[in-house]
Amino acid sequence: MSPRRRGALACGALLALCACATAGSRRDAELAKQLDAYQFRMPLAEVWPTALRVVSERGYTLVGHDRELIGKEAQGAVGAFFSKGFETREAGGQRAAETEPNAQNARYRIVGAEAGGNSRVEYYVIYFLEAGVPEQLTRDPELELTLVRRLDPGAATRIEAAAAPAAPR
Repeated sequence: MSPRRRGALACGALLALCACATAGSRRDAELAKQLDAYQFRMPLAEVWPTALRVVSERGYTLVGHDRELIGKEAQGAVGAFFSKGFETREAGGQRAAETEPNAQNARYRIVGAEAGGNSRVEYYVIYFLEAGVPEQLTRDPELELTLVRRLDPGAATRIEAAAAPAAPR
């Protein structure tokens, strides 16, 4: 294959990859918009254990007493002390927790808020790139949708339908 043809194929593959990433970004943005309008019709105290379990099932390790909350072995004091993450913290009707980093040095922050007996939960993946570079925090609406599927399947179906891209004409 000629270098020119190889270059053309590489450019085509790159354009296709960019188109897929843009479509995914648009879906994530629409999904986040739909999730912003959604609230669980239950107190945060009832939603929180499932929110932690969802991220744990993705292979992220919880910190401190959060492990026990989902039925896992307790973390020792030394492990909790040296952890980059933190167990659930509560203040003013809000909760937050952070997992341990995984093998790719990414971790999750789970944030929940309660208002009038209803609650919301958001997931943020935190990427550590390298020393001296600030961590990158990115919302993960797909993981939020996983939580909604678990606790309110009918709402998850409606949210997915509303976030689906329009069919080409």
